[in-house]
Formats: sequence, structure tokens, C-alpha cells
Amino acid sequence: MHTSSNDRDTIRENQVEGIVRDICVSYSLLRRSFLKRFAYIDAKLSQGDISAVVTEMISIYKVPKGFIKRIGYAAKIDSPAMLQMLRLNYAERPQSAELFFQASKEGLTRENHYLVLHMIAHELAHARLYLDGHRHRHSEFATDVLGLMVVGDSVNHSAIMTTVQIDGYVAYTSEYGYIRQELRQEVYRCLKKYTDTVYL
Repeated sequence: MHTSSNDRDTIRENQVEGIVRDICVSYSLLRRSFLKRFAYIDAKLSQGDISAVVTEMISIYKVPKGFIKRIGYAAKIDSPAMLQMLRLNYAERPQSAELFFQASKEGLTRENHYLVLHMIAHELAHARLYLDGHRHRHSEFATDVLGLMVVGDSVNHSAIMTTVQIDGYVAYTSEYGYIRQELRQEVYRCLKKYTDTVYL
């Protein structure tokens, strides 16, 4: 089974540009493909057709047909979504994968559209990076950068990755994802610099 390292808290600002540049050079065509198909994907999200969205995103990421053997919903997992990749014996590349969502299909239809897209984009980014043997394949930060590059924009990304909860007179801020809040503006700046199709 392939695993990635949660390097969220160890990535430094002076590392961001190099990682973003590598991801953009390797995968900017995925962004262009997503933009061409966004109207269809958005319509399917509005219709609650999560299966069609996942299928279209698999195609955008150019994941080989049949690589993802199973897509499961209402899964007992610790994160909102998870891709389990399996390899045979000592093969360097994964041979197959299973994609799981913590929420049910119906539950996903009630979520923010961008949040659903980002979850799918992040998990498929794992597949793409590992299938390519990419140098950043073990990094959750780089995987999140790829997901953001493919489907993202700075306004929606910032909105869903930080939430504020009020408990009495105290406000608690929660962060999600693998790009720390203090690094986001640098990530957005570098995406704009290296990918001409990112709408920031």
C-alpha cells in the first residue's frame, strides 16, 4: 500500500515556490482540461450526480481506465476522503486503487460544491503523482497544491479551509487541508506566476 507523509507543519515558505513550479510544469494541462469541462461538472454537482463528477474528474486526471476498482460512500474512515492504492509485490507503481468518502452520496450533494471538488481533486492527485513516480508523490502538501491547481481559486479555497466557531464569547479557528494558512498567499502567488489558467 502506498502512503504519503503529512508534511503540513514542516513545509517552509522558501520551499513553496519550487514545489508549486514543479507541479505546474508537470500538470498544468490538467487545469486546462478541467476548465473546459467545468460547466458539465458544475451542472452534475447541481443535479447531485456525484458519480458522474467522480468519473469526469478521473478522466481529467488521465487515471487509467479500471485503475480505481471501487468507489465507496459512507465509509468508516478518519478523513473526509481517502484513496487506498495497492501495489503487487515490489512494483514501484500502484496497480489499483479504491476511493472512499466519509459522507454518503446524499450527504455529499449537500456539501459546498468547491469542497466536494477539492476532496476529489486531492485524492486523484495522489493517484496521478504515484502513477507518474513524481518526485513530490510522498508529500501531502504537494498533493494539495496539485488539487488546488486543477480545480481551485483563492476565494473558495480560503473560505472552505478555514472555519470559525463561536463557543460563548470565544472564537475558535479550525484549519483543514495540508496548506497552512500563513502559506496560502505564497501558494496563490506562485500558482498565478507559473500557471496562466489559474483564476486567482
